[in-house]
Amino acid sequence: MNYYRIRHSTDRKIVGKFTQINEVKHRCRVDDKRFIDSVFFEKASFDPITSIGILDKKAKITDLISTSGQGYTAKLLISGKLKSLIEIHQKSGLEFFKSPIIYGEEELDDYWVMSPFETHPEFINYKDSHIQSRRRKAEGGTILVDLEVGSYCDFNELQKRERVDRNILQVSKIKLIDNLEQDFFILRPLEGGFGYFVSEKMKDDMVAMNITGVAFQPSHLTFNEWVAL
Repeated sequence: MNYYRIRHSTDRKIVGKFTQINEVKHRCRVDDKRFIDSVFFEKASFDPITSIGILDKKAKITDLISTSGQGYTAKLLISGKLKSLIEIHQKSGLEFFKSPIIYGEEELDDYWVMSPFETHPEFINYKDSHIQSRRRKAEGGTILVDLEVGSYCDFNELQKRERVDRNILQVSKIKLIDNLEQDFFILRPLEGGFGYFVSEKMKDDMVAMNITGVAFQPSHLTFNEWVAL
């Protein structure tokens, strides 16, 4: 089965302006322990306080909204329509917290921050993927070093060693394992930190439901390879 990494659409005909939300109204101090950004790839043990995003005047309303700033760190801002579809395909590992947006003079209540707490690095075929370490240079800056990794276990051990030297290990080009059956999952650490992935079946459902604001990057391509097509 083919898989695709979810990206925010940058097509101005669809989104109007990218990024769609640059201004955010916070409903608590950002250093409040209950603030949504304090939940990072873990199941929330409290009811997080979300923010209210203000859609740029030139932006259009979509099901997946591109954001910047605090209030959406490592999370997606999605419509209730997209939330319902994701819940059909993925039954665990995700939490949804209501996060309204302001569109003109109207506050739209059916928008949600999707907060993941399960990732699936075991879905990666490490032997056939491109693994890199971003390492510090003595003269300043960083350099990417290619590495060979045979398995998920080897990757974990290598990651522990790289962290000691404050290096960042990432999968730069992904090869997924064979016979995956999941329609939706999250992978990390990747180029860009992490990624949301959907099966071709779920992609077709999203297209059929006219889910807007989404672009689909084939999982076997890097970002640069994809945009060069």
